[in-house]
Order: sequence, then C-alpha cells, then structure tokens
Amino acid sequence: GGNITIIFDALALDCGDLVNLVNVTGTYRNIRVYDDDTATVDVPCEPNISVDKKAWNGSKWVDKLYLNEFGVKVGFNITVKNTGTVELKNITVIDTPSDCCLRDPTDFKPNYTKLEDNNIYWMINKTLKPGEKIYLEFSAFVYCNVTNIVEAYANSSYGNVNDSDELPISREVSRLSYAPLSHDFGFMTPGETANTTFEIWNSGNGTLRYTISENCPWVNVTPTIGESTGEHDNITVSINTTNLQVNTTHVCNLTVSSNGGSGVFTITVTVVSGPHLSYTPTSHDFGQLYESEGAYTTFEIWNSGNGLLSYSFSENCSWVDIAPLSGTSTGEHDMVTVALNTTGLTPGNHTCNITIASNGGNGLFTVHVTVVARPEAPNITLLRPKENMLYINNKEITTFSTTLILGPITLHANATDSDGYIEKVEFYIDNTLEFNDTMRPYAWVWNEKVVGRHTITVKAYDNDGFTSQKSLTVTILNLGFGSVKKYGVLQGKVTEEGRILDIGLPNVNVTVSNGNHTKTGNTPFVNKGVYSLTLPEGVYDVTFEAKDYHTYVAKNVEVVQGATTTLNVQLKYICEGCD
Repeated sequence: GGNITIIFDALALDCGDLVNLVNVTGTYRNIRVYDDDTATVDVPCEPNISVDKKAWNGSKWVDKLYLNEFGVKVGFNITVKNTGTVELKNITVIDTPSDCCLRDPTDFKPNYTKLEDNNIYWMINKTLKPGEKIYLEFSAFVYCNVTNIVEAYANSSYGNVNDSDELPISREVSRLSYAPLSHDFGFMTPGETANTTFEIWNSGNGTLRYTISENCPWVNVTPTIGESTGEHDNITVSINTTNLQVNTTHVCNLTVSSNGGSGVFTITVTVVSGPHLSYTPTSHDFGQLYESEGAYTTFEIWNSGNGLLSYSFSENCSWVDIAPLSGTSTGEHDMVTVALNTTGLTPGNHTCNITIASNGGNGLFTVHVTVVARPEAPNITLLRPKENMLYINNKEITTFSTTLILGPITLHANATDSDGYIEKVEFYIDNTLEFNDTMRPYAWVWNEKVVGRHTITVKAYDNDGFTSQKSLTVTILNLGFGSVKKYGVLQGKVTEEGRILDIGLPNVNVTVSNGNHTKTGNTPFVNKGVYSLTLPEGVYDVTFEAKDYHTYVAKNVEVVQGATTTLNVQLKYICEGCD
C-alpha cells in the first residue's frame, strides 16, 4: 500500500504530442517485478516572431526618442525573437530609415545584406530555435521628426510569420509646469519653522531637466535638481524665522530653471513679536433661509504671535448672536459660534459685520444671508364623495345623515398651489396608500370587496416639499361585482345672464377642446338649454357660442371616469348701444 512520488521539470524541445515513458523495477522475495507508464504532453506547433526596435538616448535604449537638436548621430538596436514553439528559418529583416530624416547609416553589426530603395535588408541564413534572439545594430544621422519602421519575416514547417515595430523620433520640446506659484506662511514668531510643498512636471515631451535656486539663508529647498518625463515631482520648501527682523514681511523668490522654460515660486512670511490676531475663515454665506428660520456657523481664532492675545466681539445686528463674546489665546485655536435667526427680517439680502478687537490687531467676520418668503402649503379638497351624501353605483343620489356608498365610486380631489405647482396627489384608504396621481384630474376608482366604515384621505405634494391633506370617514358596502364606466359625463344648462326666470337657451353650440361638440336642447320643460357630453377622463376648455350672445369659455373643466361633472353657464346678450 506504500507509494513513492517523484516530481521533476523538463524542457520540451519540440512541438506536437510528446510521449514520456517511465519504467519501474523492484524485487520481492527474490522475485523481480516491474511496470511502465507513459505521459503525453501536447505542445502546440505555433510559429511566431517578434521584432523590437530601440534607440540609444545617451544613457539607455528607448522605444521613443527625443532629441535636443537634429543632425546628431544616433545608435539603433533591432531585436528579433522566436516567440513560437517551432524553429524559424529564412529570416529577413527590413528597416526603413527614410531618405530625408535618417541619413548615412553606418556601424552595422552584423553587416546588412543589401541597401535598396532606402531600405536596409538583413537576410539571415540561420535557424532560430524557440526563445532564441538575433541582435542587429547600426547608426544614422537624424535630421527631422520621423517614425522609423522595421519588419521581420520568417518561414517554418507550419507556416510563415511576420511582425513589425515603430520607433517615433522627434525633437524634444520640454515644457516647465509647476503649481502652486506661491505660498504665504502667514504670521510666525522668531525661531519658528514651517514647510510647504509644490509640484514640478514636464507638460511637454522628452525629459525636462530643472534646477531650483534661491539666495535666502532662511529658506531650504529639497531637492534642488531633478528630471521629469511627465511625472509630478514634489518639492519641499522649509523656512526658519530665526534672525529674521520682527514686525516685517519677508519675501523669497525661488528661481526654477529648466530646458523647458523658467519660473519663480514666491514665498512670504510675516514675523511678529508679541500677540497677533489670526482667524479663519473671514466670512460665511448662509445662502437662502426662510423667514423665522435659524442657522449657525463657526470660525477659529488664535494667537499667531507670542504672549497672550485678548480678544472680544461686537456687532449691531439684532438677528445675530455670538458665543463666546471674548476670550484669550496663547496659540491654541478657539472655536467661535455665530448663530442667526431670520425672524423679523424682510425677504432679501442681509449682511452683518462682526468686529473683532484685540491687543494683536483687529478684524471683521462677515455673515451674509438671503431671506426668502416661506412657501405656502398646497390646498386640497375632496370633491367626491361629498360629506353627508348617498352614492349608489357611482351616482350621487341625495343628501344623507352620513356619507354612504353602495357599490364602486370614483374618488376625485382638487389640488392647487399658490406659489408653485402640484407634484402629485395620493389616495389613501385607512392610511394605506392605494393610488398616486401626477396629472389632473386627480381621481381614482375605488372598486373592491369592502364593507364597513373606512377613512378616505387625499394628500397633495407641492414642488417645495410641502403637503396638505383632507380626510372623510364613509360607510361603504361594495361586494366587488359592479364596474365603473371608462368615460365621464359633462352636463349642464345654459341660460341668459340677468334674467329673473332661469329659462334655458336653445341651440347653443357647446364645443370641448378635444373636438367633441353638441348643442343645447330646444324642447320646453324637457331639455331646453340643457346639454350633455360623454368624454374620456381629462381636463378640458369648454366653449359656449350662440347668435346674439357673447361667447363664453370655461377653462380647466375636469371630467373623471364614471362620474358626472355639472357645468351651468350664463351667456350675456349682445345689446347694441347699451352701456
């Protein structure tokens, strides 16, 4: 039952199905035993070749060459490698140096086979095994921007292969960039140290070589020399205020010189003796606040000098409070809270200047606020069902001691907003959201099996986020068998304005904005002046026209599914010569 495991690695020198044979022998009680086994390794027979061209930039081989000037001699290297799994033969390398930009090629290693049409040919009579490389070198003079192309071709028992490479050559145009351009260390006392950093990088091409110099003994720069091909280098600037004159602002200009331009990084510091007032930020804008709304902010105050700073605050704005009103600092940062309340402020822009007085200087902290009128909440009315009304199969029958609904019913709400617009109206049954309507008319058909007392709530949302709602408790008996018509009815009566008797006007043209139209009836005591239209649910403009009468247009008339909207109209008679 025992076993021995032997693990080893081997190099596959060919492709195809490579069979490895293993034999094992042993002796048991003078009896010789043996066994053998095979393992097959499938090595794909894939020919492939790669070619890579590089140029010598003076310190290393590169894939992209930048020159400070043209007319210089440059060395080139071409590497050809068998990257497949089979041997390659009949290898041909063709380099195109260009007749105008790369001239006078020389220093060939090995020598070329032929020069033809400005192309350099190497025809290599050698078998290249998998993984082997061939190196070709030569030199040429560069006179302009060019992309040098090299190609390699080879044959194998499994097909022909080729590859190419490009080497861009251009004149170096480095460009110095750095940020920020300056730094102010603010107020410091004698003997203090501080540091800051800025970045330098090459925003052009090639290699930017730069140096930084200054003649300020209180400033130290690290590093003072560097290179960049595009990466950002961090430069540290340290200062020491020892021996600097007090109560004076000192300035030092760091000169940045490079092959891509020059610049100046400026540092300033003010050395003070005794306490000195410092605070940040110097102002705060509260933005827009509603009337009678409160808010607060904070700022820091400290002594950036030495000794003891004593400070106090004052302002003459009744809507601003400051805490604390005074304090001291030997260098620690104190937090000051500025609170405001817009109660009593008129809509518009308001500014308050807080005066800071101290034995280390004075200052102002300014607060701004824009007061806007508080938006009004939306108005909402439950139009249907009405309080103390009887409804049978979605029809309004008569007044009743309570709101009683027999069968399904269309709920209808009206929502308006005086300073904005309505975003949506929600319909709830016993605090459960049943429907959400975003367009007028705001309506929902309540048709389900339900019995008993339930509370209907309609809730309106406006664009400012304010809400209003109305509720009505009803008694309902609906076994869920009934249905509600998909259309609504617009009806009413047209009479003459100013008449004591409510007599209908016949033959009045009634036209709805969706194109539907009718005429009022002309039969006395039956339908004289009466009209009726069946319409899809929606919001309509309704026009009433009759001869010798002024035309009247009723705007935004709502018609809801399965319900009747009543619109009675009086038309004014056209009286010539009447006032």
